[in-house]
Parts: sequence; structure tokens; C-alpha cells
Amino acid sequence: MAKQNAQATGLIANSGIEGDALLEVIGRGARTAGHLRIELPSSVEAIELQTSDLPHDSPNPLCPYCYELSGSGANMYEG
Repeated sequence: MAKQNAQATGLIANSGIEGDALLEVIGRGARTAGHLRIELPSSVEAIELQTSDLPHDSPNPLCPYCYELSGSGANMYEG
């Protein structure tokens, strides 16, 4: 996702948010805050280097575990 992240102006991941709440953030710029509950590896190679018995062991992750997500609308990733 590093390539897409470098080219994107926004990135949306849904892990159970209600539709109305998501539209409130996207359409009306509502303030958001939270922490990423997973680690996002920086490449396929980084995924392949991970071990199945150790959490959060990706070398140089795109977004580390508990990465702070905050902002509004298009500025969601000002953590």
C-alpha cells in the first residue's frame, strides 16, 4: 500500500463503522480520532518477512500498531 499511499489524497478503511457516521466524516468533515488496531506493512516483501507467532514485527511499517488517526475529512491522517 506504500505506492497507493504516496499517490492518494485520501485512504478509507472501514472496520465496522456505521454508514451514516462514515458519510458524516467524508461529506461534512466531522472530526475523528482513534488508533489503528493493526499494523500496516510497507510492502509485500515486509509481509513475507513477518512471522505468524509474533505480532507487530513488520520492518519499517507504513503505519505501526496503534498509529494515531485524527483530523477531519481529507486530513484524516495527521497523527
